[in-house]
Amino acid sequence: VLFDGAAEYGIDYSITYNNGTQDVTVQLTSDGSGIIDITGLSAGAYTNITVELDATTCSTNMPTSSVTISDPGAPTIDAGLNDTICIGEETTLSATVSAGTISWDNSIVDGDAFSPTQTLVYTASVDDNNCIATDVVTVVVNTLPTASISESTGIQTVCLGGDLTLTASGGGEYLWSTSDVTDQITVSPIADSTFEVIVTDVNGCNDTTEIAIIVVDQPEVEILGANPQAICDGDVVTLSATGNGTITWEDATTGSSYTYTAGPSTTITATVSSA
Repeated sequence: VLFDGAAEYGIDYSITYNNGTQDVTVQLTSDGSGIIDITGLSAGAYTNITVELDATTCSTNMPTSSVTISDPGAPTIDAGLNDTICIGEETTLSATVSAGTISWDNSIVDGDAFSPTQTLVYTASVDDNNCIATDVVTVVVNTLPTASISESTGIQTVCLGGDLTLTASGGGEYLWSTSDVTDQITVSPIADSTFEVIVTDVNGCNDTTEIAIIVVDQPEVEILGANPQAICDGDVVTLSATGNGTITWEDATTGSSYTYTAGPSTTITATVSSA
């Protein structure tokens, strides 16, 4: 209840009123604004209101009056359901109110999407004629899994016609670009290829990684000269071979030539591996 008048600064006033049950007197001091403000009153009828000016040498009464205070009822607000997202995703907070203006903490705008970076509790407030109500909602932000392929240290190579086993990790579910849904797959590419896997954890968050595989032709090797060769026991013979890779002879020496001392009839083997 506001009493508007020439209320001087520092002057004491006695306000008496009947609240329907009993007479009540309060002592207030003017702040010089010209208004005396009585707060904390409940809804109801207030009668026989008098305002008395208390001064050192004088006392002034104003005519009695009455006023009825009505209670419009506190507004209601529902901040909505809690939400769970993966980091990097957006969420939208929208509150429902009976009346009044909605505001959120943390600079959230009602109905606008945003991307939180951590789990937080958000408070929505409604103000209806200075009656305020609040409600809260929690947004849980889950981190992403880390997808990896065990063979993805650098570019992998496989010989044409050969197999390569790829093993993914980091989640509970896997989806390969080959449509396989197991963590481990075996591939036999016929040309340079890239294989991708999507890893999904128990929270439904996912991460993606890939591996590049280069397909190389099968190496070839040929020992030059007649086959078989006829030589004498004890002769020192040098064999030459060509190949598109590293040539390894049966005694583990490498190179395009191989020297040995002839003995009983034997077979000399050269193996080539791609570079």
